[in-house]
Amino acid sequence: MASFVGLLFFVIVGAIFGASDLLRARLLVTLLLVPLSTSVLVLPARRAVRWAESPSDSLNPAIHL
Repeated sequence: MASFVGLLFFVIVGAIFGASDLLRARLLVTLLLVPLSTSVLVLPARRAVRWAESPSDSLNPAIHL
């Protein structure tokens, strides 16, 4: 939902400042594809971030108290 709102905000602000080429027929398709692709890609990205942030014993210092 955030990618949809962000893209829509970008297009509206661009149109206000004179970038009228953002308002084309492909806008509707883009507004549907961006959130769809984001929702598909968020799952592997979330798993990668959790893996990268997980604690690792090999990274602990050699001196344990």
